[in-house]
Amino acid sequence: SMRPSDDDLKRIELAKRAIEKAVEVAFPGSRAEYFGSAVNGFETNLSDIDCVVLLSPSAAKKLLEDGEEQLEEDHPGTGGRRTRKIEAKQAVQVLNDAIRTCPELEDVGLTVTEVIKEARVPLLKCESAEGVAIDVSFNNTLPLHNSKLLRSYAGLHENVQLLGCLVKMWAKKRGVNDAHTGTLSGYSFV
Repeated sequence: SMRPSDDDLKRIELAKRAIEKAVEVAFPGSRAEYFGSAVNGFETNLSDIDCVVLLSPSAAKKLLEDGEEQLEEDHPGTGGRRTRKIEAKQAVQVLNDAIRTCPELEDVGLTVTEVIKEARVPLLKCESAEGVAIDVSFNNTLPLHNSKLLRSYAGLHENVQLLGCLVKMWAKKRGVNDAHTGTLSGYSFV
């Protein structure tokens, strides 16, 4: 079956709890929200977790201050450029460091698999102890809205959900579902 089993759903829930704990430790007052196939009604047994961390105002301020110091060191005279990109790049690094070094996170079982700071949307790729892949971005709220829209489509009729999942699985099996490699994303196929 393409649909996630009860065991798959438990593994996903455990992975969500792990990333939420990491977010709480790294960015107090911030919260993790989920988007993509794990919440939009088009999940399969191969689905990963897409997470966006909505940073608290105090966490965002600190990241921007730290990011501008780094920007000034790397590119003198360009300080003052307060962008979400600086914030997100800093946040990726902070969460990476927390997962790798914080004693409070030793027991959560997260492993960082890739740090992508120089992308349009900086990303931290992790894997949970249960083997669930997790992609973490920061303050990127558009996918939250897209997921709600797709959830509405999935709720129209069970065949909409089935067809969407079949198309996604077809694309994945043929290796044509990765926007980073120049093909369409899973979201685009649905």
